[in-house]
Amino acid sequence: MMVVATCRQCKRQAKAFASDLSGVYGRHRDYRTMKFRCEQCSPGACEITLEPDGFDRVPERIVWRPVKVKDRQ
Repeated sequence: MMVVATCRQCKRQAKAFASDLSGVYGRHRDYRTMKFRCEQCSPGACEITLEPDGFDRVPERIVWRPVKVKDRQ
């Protein structure tokens, strides 16, 4: 499954594999509680949806890989 974050204002989309997100955030985390933000618009203005993979239909697409970043102190 793909997790798709769509900005409600500018309609930009970011896609990530649900398995990659579960590896970073935990398997039992609800995808609707994850925080996504648009670089150009206000944070929290993203709508989160799920869609099936469908690699055979799309020849090329960008998929984001989540990473954890430690805060500098």
